[in-house]
Amino acid sequence: VLCLDVSMPGPGLVPTVEGVRACSPQTRILVVTTHDDPAYARAALAAGANGYVLKTAPVSDLLAAIRAVAAGARVLAAELE
Repeated sequence: VLCLDVSMPGPGLVPTVEGVRACSPQTRILVVTTHDDPAYARAALAAGANGYVLKTAPVSDLLAAIRAVAAGARVLAAELE
């Protein structure tokens, strides 16, 4: 599972997700971020991310999200549903 953030340096989240998808389609991608705007989550998932969770979530929720994405599930922070 590759964990990314919306605010990471470089080309940005969407191009990074698309690039990882193109180079390594089997890689599971989880966005872990402080950005709680649903537009960011929609863009990340549309680009190919498998999940989007907030850094403010309890550690147990973050671990559950990593495990769920690794197992093939799609995860979205409850606040953004």
